[in-house]
Amino acid sequence: MRKDLDEEVKGKVIEWGHLQCGLHEVAYLLGVDPSELRNNKRFNEVYYKALAEGKLDIRKMQFNAAQSGNAMMCKWLGQQYLGQRETVEQVIDTKTMENIGGIFDQLKGIKVEGVDG
Repeated sequence: MRKDLDEEVKGKVIEWGHLQCGLHEVAYLLGVDPSELRNNKRFNEVYYKALAEGKLDIRKMQFNAAQSGNAMMCKWLGQQYLGQRETVEQVIDTKTMENIGGIFDQLKGIKVEGVDG
């Protein structure tokens, strides 16, 4: 790959970077070895800037969805950025445990045909 990307290739790299295409995908689409891209300073400048811009676009869309009242997006953003979590509380009372224990005791006494023990 040449040191300078021509405008057509640069445009494709920007498009694919915005779409969060991986380095191997971009290399395949350009018909070059990934190591060739990794070692190309100009490519890296364009590609990694496009990746960042694509992530920023996604983040903007997420916040817009949340601001428009999308409850799931609000929940997701809260979990990602505010450390919010759902807590699940499980309560088993002693009466339930006694009932479960009684069921196991009953099962122990059942004989199953064709099973030893």
